[in-house]
Amino acid sequence: MEHLDSVALDDGLGAVRAAPTENGTLELIVARPTAGERQILEVATIDTELGLVGDNWRERGSRHTPDGSPEPERQLNVMSIRAAELVAQGRERVPLAGDQLFVDLEPAWE
Repeated sequence: MEHLDSVALDDGLGAVRAAPTENGTLELIVARPTAGERQILEVATIDTELGLVGDNWRERGSRHTPDGSPEPERQLNVMSIRAAELVAQGRERVPLAGDQLFVDLEPAWE
């Protein structure tokens, strides 16, 4: 599958920006149990120590810490489902992004 060019991406921005601004929905939950693996979840548990239960966040660690240890402030990734679908060219490839929570909600830009 080829990547979208800048014209196609620009053409899709209207749909991305049309997401709700106040009452969005959680559209997709994806855990990464091991490197390169994705598991779509119907329900999930989010823990203050573990992040998304079943995700390998703690085991992966972080390139942002000097010793490679996990960063508690980076336990979860949230992404616009509309932006992810645009770039992935459909929902079936969205889990490959590596984010865990995909929402239909326009983020508040400041």
